[in-house]
Amino acid sequence: LLYNKNWVMNLGSEAKQNAFSFQKYNFDYHYQKKAYYGVNPSGNLTMFVPFIDKEEKSGFWGFKKDINKKKKPSQAFSSLILCEVNEHIGEKQCNMAESMGYLVGGKKSEAQYIESNGVSYQGKKICVSVNVPEDAKWTKRSKMEKEIKDNSLRQKSISKDYYGLSLQISVKDKYVFWKDGPCSISHVIWEQK
Repeated sequence: LLYNKNWVMNLGSEAKQNAFSFQKYNFDYHYQKKAYYGVNPSGNLTMFVPFIDKEEKSGFWGFKKDINKKKKPSQAFSSLILCEVNEHIGEKQCNMAESMGYLVGGKKSEAQYIESNGVSYQGKKICVSVNVPEDAKWTKRSKMEKEIKDNSLRQKSISKDYYGLSLQISVKDKYVFWKDGPCSISHVIWEQK
């Protein structure tokens, strides 16, 4: 990849090679490791993490009433887990805990690799836990859509006017390059209290 502006949805190099080699056998199996890939000039990857109201009877995601009066985001979310593609490129590839920066609810957050079974690949840890800061702020999905020019958050099947967290991910290490292994985000998992 030679693209530097914005994050790119793509397959990893290992996934591309495997997909090509499986194609000749026509297994009807698609070996894919899709993820967002980025380097320092890519800027921010912005996501909306909805708060799913367990008490709301309407079946919509997100708390539609003014949640600010009820609880802080740090009281509502137990954890945010971000995982990268399970490919080991080399020692110079992106380190999710050190090479990347995270803003959760508009506040700087720290990430730590998870020490557990199922979150490593060939000895390389691939998932981090990102804390929700005490002073993180709620946001509305509709407000985030207005702030993002390309409206990549739009989903017609879900009500737009509800609360959640903004999650901004950036590559702060200017020595992370495409050829050495860019940063990637393949999964975002959250747990509510």
